[in-house]
This record gives sequence, C-alpha cells and structure tokens, in this order.
Amino acid sequence: MLPTIRALYKSQRDAMLAALKREMQGLDVQWNTPDGGMFLWARLPQGMSAVELLPRAVEKNVAFVPGAPFYAQDPDLRTLRLSFVTATTEQIDNRHRSAGTGDPRGPLVLKIWGRISSINVRKVVLTAQWLGIPFERVDAGHEFGIVKTPAYRDMNPNALVPTVEDGDFRLWESNVIVRYLSAKHSMGALYPAALEQRFDAERWMDWQQDDAEPRGVEMRLWHLLRTAPEKRQPQLIEDSIALTEPLLRMLDAHLAAQPFMTGDAFTMADIPIACEIHRWRGTPVPQVELPHVDAWYAGICGNPASRGVLDLSLS
Repeated sequence: MLPTIRALYKSQRDAMLAALKREMQGLDVQWNTPDGGMFLWARLPQGMSAVELLPRAVEKNVAFVPGAPFYAQDPDLRTLRLSFVTATTEQIDNRHRSAGTGDPRGPLVLKIWGRISSINVRKVVLTAQWLGIPFERVDAGHEFGIVKTPAYRDMNPNALVPTVEDGDFRLWESNVIVRYLSAKHSMGALYPAALEQRFDAERWMDWQQDDAEPRGVEMRLWHLLRTAPEKRQPQLIEDSIALTEPLLRMLDAHLAAQPFMTGDAFTMADIPIACEIHRWRGTPVPQVELPHVDAWYAGICGNPASRGVLDLSLS
C-alpha cells in the first residue's frame, strides 16, 4: 500500500513541478522541489501578496494557502503553499492552464503608450516589470508620432507620454501611474499602508519630478544628447551640473542612513529616483562620487525587473 501511495504522490508532485516550470517561465516566481510530503512552497515576484492573489486564483478554480500565517514573526507575504496530493495529474495540468496566460495575475490587460527613451515611460515599465504585471507597450511620441492624433488625444489631451489603458480605465502622468499600479497590485508593500511612510514616498516622488528633473537633469540631457554640437551652450550645461550636484549629495546622505528611500523596504518612491539616477549616470559629464546612491542603484539594477529599462543607453 505504502509504495502505491508514494508512486502516486510522486507523479502528482512531478505534474505540479512541470506545470509551474511551463506556466511560470520568464517570471520571477520561485518554488522548492520537495523530497516527500504533500506540499510545495512558492514565492511570488517582488511586491506581490499571496493573500491579495488568493481571491483571483479561486476565480480560476485554483486554491492555495498563503504562507504568512506560518511565520512566527516577520511574515513573507509573497509565500504560499500548494498541495499536490488533492488533485489528479490531469486536474493539476488543467488548473494551471486555466489560470490564464501563465502569469499569476491572469490575462494581459495593461497597455502602455510611450517610447522607452522617455524617462517617464521607463518609470511605468519598471513598475510593471517589478510587480510582474503583464503588459503591452506601444511606441509613441517624438519620432513615433501618434500622440497628436485625435484618438490619442482622447486618452491624453496633453499629447504626451506615457498613457496607460488598464481595461477601460485610462490614466496619464507618470508618477501617478506608478502610484496607481503600486496601490492596485502591491498595497502594503510597494504602496506603503502606513500613512506616514506613504507620504514619505509621495514626497520623494514629487522631489524627483519637481526638483531633481527640472533643476538640471532635463536641461543637461537635452543639450548633450538631443542638441547638435554647434548649437550647444556650454554655460547651460555647467549651470545644470551646478544645480544638480547638491541635490545628488543630499540624496547620497539620505541613503547613507537607510537602504531604500523610505526605510528598510523597496517602495514606489525608489522607482522614479532610480530612473533619474539612470539618466544622470548615463550622461557624459564629470560624475560626482555618490557611494551610497551607487550601492542602492546597483541593488535595483541587480533585480531582473530592471532589464530593458535601467540597462538601456540614453537617446
């Protein structure tokens, strides 16, 4: 009897492992390979919560146990427990396939309009990738046009990028989109639940857009990368550097005291500032030493979600 049960459990375990490997391909989902027992453990991508995901999974006839209650302290909200012995191998295979595209969040719904050379589009793409949200991006703006067409202006009357379509909902303004996606998909993690921490994150996001960008980075970028050499004004570039460096030193001092912008955890505040540092470090000007900023930025660049965003050359 026991050998029969062992063989059955092994076939069910192998079916679940094969289904996970097939359906989670390319996603930052981790799981163990149990030597025995009835369960395996999995960890969702950064910023996701198994508790928040459970109702959506149940709609697809997939159930699991969130892992947080199993922790005595400091629960990992990304963890979950899957049973492989309560379904046949055929049911396991069908349930994984019925869950949609293979992404834990289901079918593709998010559409991002905008060229990736725009820092504001990069913020949105980095957020979507960090959260593991499936999306489609359509090049728009500058050489790609589109933004001045009536159809696009109907979505975004400013005729700028980015714009997102999330089902029937349309939204523009990059930092607002970052907040929206974080709140929708990562409440309590990327979007802080505590009021003080949330507004600390809001403050730094506004600092990036209202202080760091207009005081110097945008001016320097346009002059060095998007202006013909004979039309450049060296004084403007020098003024840009003089305006920006004190802000960067302030940022470096801030990150000397904590690993991320709002404390011990990565939040939505880190996203626009990482995109700003990507632009600063990618501009061919003398670079000020920022050891704490560089260590923080290297950690973000080490996450697979940064690929195709923070590893791109400026243009």
